[in-house]
Amino acid sequence: MAYKLDKGTETLKKTIKGKITHPYYKRVNEIMDQYTKYVTGEDVGSLLRQFNPREEDTQFKQRKELTQAVTSDMANRILSPMYKIGRSRADVLINWKSTEGIDKKKTELIEVANKFYGDESVEAYLTNRLVELDATDPNSFIVTEANGAYNPTKPESETNKKLVPYPFEVNSKEAVNYEYVNNELQYLIVKNEFFVSDKDGKPVEMSKYTIYLDNESVMATQILKDSLDAYIAANPDRNNYEVWNVKEKDEEKDEIYIIRVIEHKAGRIPARRVGTKKDLTTRGRTCVPIIHPAHPYFSKSIKTMSEFDLATCLHLFPQKIQYDEVCPGDITNNEICNQGKTVDGHTCKHCKGSGYKTHTSSADIIRVKLPKDIKDMVSLDNYMTYKGPPIDLLEFQKKYGLYELTELATKAVYTSDLYSPNTNAATATEKTIDLESVYDTLKPFADSWSAMWKHIMNVIASYRDLNKDIEINHQFPKDFKMKSVTMLLEDLNKANTSGAPSYIKNEINKDLAQKLYIDKPNELLKIEVKNKFFPFNGKTESEISNIIVNDLTSKYNKILYANFDNIFDELDAENSINDVNFYRMEKTKQQGLIKAKVDAIISELDTAASNERVQTFNPNFGG
Repeated sequence: MAYKLDKGTETLKKTIKGKITHPYYKRVNEIMDQYTKYVTGEDVGSLLRQFNPREEDTQFKQRKELTQAVTSDMANRILSPMYKIGRSRADVLINWKSTEGIDKKKTELIEVANKFYGDESVEAYLTNRLVELDATDPNSFIVTEANGAYNPTKPESETNKKLVPYPFEVNSKEAVNYEYVNNELQYLIVKNEFFVSDKDGKPVEMSKYTIYLDNESVMATQILKDSLDAYIAANPDRNNYEVWNVKEKDEEKDEIYIIRVIEHKAGRIPARRVGTKKDLTTRGRTCVPIIHPAHPYFSKSIKTMSEFDLATCLHLFPQKIQYDEVCPGDITNNEICNQGKTVDGHTCKHCKGSGYKTHTSSADIIRVKLPKDIKDMVSLDNYMTYKGPPIDLLEFQKKYGLYELTELATKAVYTSDLYSPNTNAATATEKTIDLESVYDTLKPFADSWSAMWKHIMNVIASYRDLNKDIEINHQFPKDFKMKSVTMLLEDLNKANTSGAPSYIKNEINKDLAQKLYIDKPNELLKIEVKNKFFPFNGKTESEISNIIVNDLTSKYNKILYANFDNIFDELDAENSINDVNFYRMEKTKQQGLIKAKVDAIISELDTAASNERVQTFNPNFGG
């Protein structure tokens, strides 16, 4: 049971006064910092370690500047299947025990949920954002806030009656204090900073703390002492807020807060932690990203690519090696050059200190002093040659850093190489096994996704006073439908040739339709509805022909099959006139309309057959 208002307010004040954080605050912030760098690739150089026995500070600094990490690419490959979760078809239930006004309630709830994040629905928001948050900051929280909830002085106002919900993301740094009991959140304290101007116009950093409870939120907003009198004058009703001085005995260091209680009446703490995978280091009290098993490979990748980039920049270009004459100096002015220096120790102006006749950098040429006697000259392929560096080590670093580590990281997360760039599964059976491993990894995340959706929808329903006797459920199937069209067609072909049951073939056909019409939801809906009422689902043309010829089905099924497309086209056209979508009707209503069409055709055929019989026995009929 979450904290009550009095205990929550007391906990909030203790947190502010003692600068208290939860026991694992340092740990969760380190995880956020580290994985944000891995996934985004920003400031990855800060994760490099200096190899002290061989590397000086200037050399280490140079290596950091040259490093171009590929961890963001590795993370993107690993995270790609997780984005597919939200796009999978889930079993969704939104219902009320009382049927009174149920259509109106459902319409309102869905309309509000469809505007949860700007023009994005709750589903669209979670599909992308939940993956990103889990990967970078699994100990963050999503709080379902609402516009209008912070106006306690006007409890009867229209804005308070019709709250507009939206997501408020709280990262690990902001979530300073919280408590779980039996895996249930008891309270959440969030700290945010903001700036105000003092009497001299200088910016001053201030703090705002909010504790979220079951039915209330308590907000403590810091205020400058110089602004307090003006605030009280503008808000004369002291019953709506409390002025709290943290350091009552030290007037030189006043820390004053305005404390307000906001009744959100959600019936639950409107916040839920993002993470799915428990952190073994904290005995499951905090979370790590799902991609955490790949952590050592991210670290190895940064080190390997750092060394590869350094070697590439410093040694990959070919070197020109040739003999060159030494610089004689400025003979005219009697300034003799001795290895780049004059007699008095100054740098030779003629060769600029190189000691050779022509001044070039080592990037252009490596010079060898020309000997006085030609017999002492070692052949440089007739005085000049180009020498390239040995690339075996560079090839190893490239292969290891760009390909092998990515593959190992993927296997570490999914225990499968299905999504790695070098997949070479020999058979469909191997692919199926790999896919099952991917599904096993994603299932906990999918369950967490569903739990977050249910939590947000329940809070939205409470904000809109639609929560009485409401039942909300959401569940993804175990099969996330990640097979390609080629794989599905192969499965369908095997099902047909092996004589698999019709329900197996029906499911494969459904998966194919979802793949082919993923960007055409209306067409997909039509196909799904038609499949519900098709009389010979899963049967081949020859099987259907045999059934009809041998009278193994009803007349109703025969007529429906023979006129199937025409019946649905007529129903679609007739209902669209009244701005009603036939394909979105309840199944029983659809069934009734289809039956009426079939019965009308049967009646028409029976009448025509009757007339034909009468004409056969009475040639004068109708004459």
